[in-house]
Amino acid sequence: MELLQGTYLVNDPGRISVYCNDGFTVAEAVIERVSGLSFAEFLEQEIFTKLGLTNTSAYFKEGNENIARVYEGDSTFPLPLEYVNILGSGGLASTAVDLCKFGEILQPGSILSPSMLEEYTRAQYGPETVPVGSPLFCPGLGWDFVSVPMLRRLGVNVIAKDGGTMQYFSQLYVLPKERINVAVIFAGAADPAAVADTVLEATLRELGLMEEAAAQPAPPADAPIPGELQRFAGFYNSTNGLVQVALSEDKSSIILSTFDGSGFVPSIVAAYKEDGKFHESNGLSFSFAEHRNGTLLLMHFSESPDVGHAGFEKLRPAESIDPGAFLGKAWVPVNLGRNDLYPRVFKTLAIPELPGYIIVADGQVFTPLALSSPTSTKMSFHYVRDQFEVSLQEMHGETVLHTSGEYFIDAAMLPVIKNGDDLQIERAGHNKSRVFGFSGQASFDFPENGRVVVFSQGCEAVYDSLKTPMREAEVEEGMYLVFIGEPGDTLRVHDR
Repeated sequence: MELLQGTYLVNDPGRISVYCNDGFTVAEAVIERVSGLSFAEFLEQEIFTKLGLTNTSAYFKEGNENIARVYEGDSTFPLPLEYVNILGSGGLASTAVDLCKFGEILQPGSILSPSMLEEYTRAQYGPETVPVGSPLFCPGLGWDFVSVPMLRRLGVNVIAKDGGTMQYFSQLYVLPKERINVAVIFAGAADPAAVADTVLEATLRELGLMEEAAAQPAPPADAPIPGELQRFAGFYNSTNGLVQVALSEDKSSIILSTFDGSGFVPSIVAAYKEDGKFHESNGLSFSFAEHRNGTLLLMHFSESPDVGHAGFEKLRPAESIDPGAFLGKAWVPVNLGRNDLYPRVFKTLAIPELPGYIIVADGQVFTPLALSSPTSTKMSFHYVRDQFEVSLQEMHGETVLHTSGEYFIDAAMLPVIKNGDDLQIERAGHNKSRVFGFSGQASFDFPENGRVVVFSQGCEAVYDSLKTPMREAEVEEGMYLVFIGEPGDTLRVHDR
């Protein structure tokens, strides 16, 4: 709640709807204040017990060790159990059977009154969520979809909610009229919606409830790109980071090129057609639309061509603010926790083509942020969830980068650690970080409650003692070392 006090609204309330975990976190706090119960107790008393969800709980059911564990790659050492502490928007544990039982909440006479049911299943998106057509995501109160556009072709109305944490992925489909519920859960990276789609189609076919899908119309013919579309070329923000949109030399296609840290690499080529859209070979199509916030590139799907999703937003000219405080820096965590499963290092840079912006990289996605001052930024994408900003602050006499409660120190300020050196934690909640001054096999001696993470210069966590019983790693000179522990804890690093 302290973090939320320092944020601002991305859009005017009720105008543009974007899935927002923060809203559910606020709802969690409101429920606790009004009910006098913890959120976990409230769910158990008012929802889980009344629906007979005997294998559902906040976090994991106490005393239950029958838990699906997650492994990275070929490792035989399971990752630590994942605890998500924002229960209003994640962190509940369940089984596929219990998820199907939960689907019965949409049946009349369950635990909701008729008026509650009506509101619970009503589309709750703002009128400007997409400029034209209808939005791909039509959320209800907690539902991702109160009607899944891609499944309307089956002749049924499907209400859906997916679940995704760092370790677990799930999909729930509810068909209240047919009283069919389908749930799929995976431990580890997977696509549960693809499995749920297959199961649902097979079920509907077996029960004779599925309409014959209408034949897909022939693709529209190629057409020359109208000259007025040239104004839409430029730089866009997207869920994949910074993208450059350009017309091909023969003006028959658009080319979407993704920034990779050193340049723009073509990732999508889509041909212009008579229907006014750019079509890719896999059925995806794109169209430009102008909006109160500026220019969007919408994504459409062959099953529902009238449905759109704001996948790209054109970057507007920004104030000419010197980005020098951010330029060419790597940022290593300062307050990484003992049990934070996914540590990260950031890099900040700028490119001449985007004055007034910096680019924040985590090794995979290069996100453009507009500068609001020489030491702070603001979001540049109004249509996507889970965004972040960064700012520079002073902490204990050092300049640190702050984002979402996490703090990072400029790697250029880190001392070098050599073979045989010791590190000692001085302050609670404050990591000790160094740069390796040697290459080879490094061994780490530290207390049981401590943690060591090694990052490559490309921002990848190449060793994490939380995820392996090994206390050694292959390191290279210039890599970053982070030691987490209690005040007085000591780490010794030596070359084997």
